[in-house]
Amino acid sequence: MLAAMAGAVSMVLIDQTTVSLALPAIQRSLNMTETQMLWVINAYLLAMASLVAIGGRLGDLFGRTSVFRIGASVFVGGSALAGVAMAGWWIMGARVVEGAGAALMLPAATAIVVGSVRAEERGRAIGISTGISMAVLAVGPLFGGFLIQVISWRAVFFVNVPIGLAIIATTYIAVRTFKGDQGSRIDWLGVGLLVPGLVVLILGLMQGVPWGWGSPQLIIMVSAGVVPLVIFVFVELRRDHPLIDLRLFHIRNFTGDSSVRGLLQFSIVGVITFSSVWVQDVLDFRPVAAGLSLLPMTVPLVFIAPLAGRLYDRMCRLPVTWDQVTAGFASEMGPPLLPVMGPP
Repeated sequence: MLAAMAGAVSMVLIDQTTVSLALPAIQRSLNMTETQMLWVINAYLLAMASLVAIGGRLGDLFGRTSVFRIGASVFVGGSALAGVAMAGWWIMGARVVEGAGAALMLPAATAIVVGSVRAEERGRAIGISTGISMAVLAVGPLFGGFLIQVISWRAVFFVNVPIGLAIIATTYIAVRTFKGDQGSRIDWLGVGLLVPGLVVLILGLMQGVPWGWGSPQLIIMVSAGVVPLVIFVFVELRRDHPLIDLRLFHIRNFTGDSSVRGLLQFSIVGVITFSSVWVQDVLDFRPVAAGLSLLPMTVPLVFIAPLAGRLYDRMCRLPVTWDQVTAGFASEMGPPLLPVMGPP
């Protein structure tokens, strides 16, 4: 079970790093502009960020295992489409499909791991799962650079197909089936505010350089994205079944964990994406050498992740039920909690 879930997370993480390495080759092959090249990354991340909350709710409604399999299938399909892309718009559309698949997989994978082990072993289980993912991530850039240099940039997408199919097959053998909660529901009003708001906001920020950061059209577009997001916050705070339960941010540990994760992801994506392009276009590195240049950022994670899980189990044990979390939302909840994915 841990291997299957770690494999799924690894596939998503490696996709980010290897595609970043392939950007110069993709740009040359499909005659893309620099802005279009960046959208190969942004289309994927935007789709995943916009839909991941929906993916979590679908897991509650239809069952984590079923949604995970659907997400993996969508991701595999998007990878195959990207591998045969013949134009910039084609590969960007395929990356949106990949991002949608990742948005279904990631919440379900974490929830499956948390729901499959006892509370006192969750830190260790997540640490092991993360350690496996980080080990694969560590060799991912080197492997991706080899595929790009020896075969083609298309190989970094095609390799996801057999891996994804193997993961789906494994879920039928080694992963417990989680049933959905028929009492759950999807907040479609929240979806209608969150997804368009994020899309329009990111589209506006992406046009900051070509339009100018003080240009009227940029200000209008960014405002058009911010307004629905602000409305989304007020709406979600007043709904019984919100898409994202923002009241969880009353818990200091949850807020701190979410903030650290967000900043870490922001920095990692930026560094990996631009450094992968820079070392190839400016320093004239071949893809394999560019992959090697990323190893100092990924190899330490292999050793730290399992250690962090063991330290959590040893130092931060505190049984807290979902009812306590939803009823109290106290500012002090004791030692740091694991991210809450839903009722156990």
